[in-house]
This record gives sequence, structure tokens and C-alpha cells, in this order.
Amino acid sequence: MGGKMVGLNLKIILAGLMVSAFCISAQAQEKAGEKTEKKKTLSFEDELVEGSTQKPELFYLFQKKNFNYKRLIKLRENFIPEMRKTSEDLKPSRSSN
Repeated sequence: MGGKMVGLNLKIILAGLMVSAFCISAQAQEKAGEKTEKKKTLSFEDELVEGSTQKPELFYLFQKKNFNYKRLIKLRENFIPEMRKTSEDLKPSRSSN
């Protein structure tokens, strides 16, 4: 009777290993399938496509080349002339309300 129990336990262990191996290979195939789904090719022949980028890629390129931002910034002592003009532009609209 002891030999039959050992044989039965061995069959159960082997069956469990086979099921585990099958599950692992099925998961590996699913992961491989996911990678191929991410790559899509779209053809826009004779179509006008307009859009904008979601991140400032151009500034990343400039930054890598040690871009000098100082030449883009114009420092001024005050903004009083612009503030006066804005207040003058707003005065007529306040009186009409």
C-alpha cells in the first residue's frame, strides 16, 4: 500500500508542475502580445493633421547645448508706463457701466 501512495503523490506533484508550467507559458505569451499591441502604424495620406506637443521638447534640446536664456530676457527697472496706459484704457470702460 505504501508504494501506491508514493506513486499517487508523485502523479499529483507531476500534474501540479505541468499545470504550473502551462500557466507560466500562457502569461509569457500574454505579455509578448501586449508589447506588439502598443506599436501601431497610421497612414494619413492626403489628410491634414494639426496638433501641438504636450511637453516642451525644444527647450530640452536647447538646454543640452547650454542654451543662453539671458539674451531672451530683457530686464527693466519699472513698468510704470505700461501701468499708466492700462489704467487710462480702463477708465472709460468703468464710467460706461
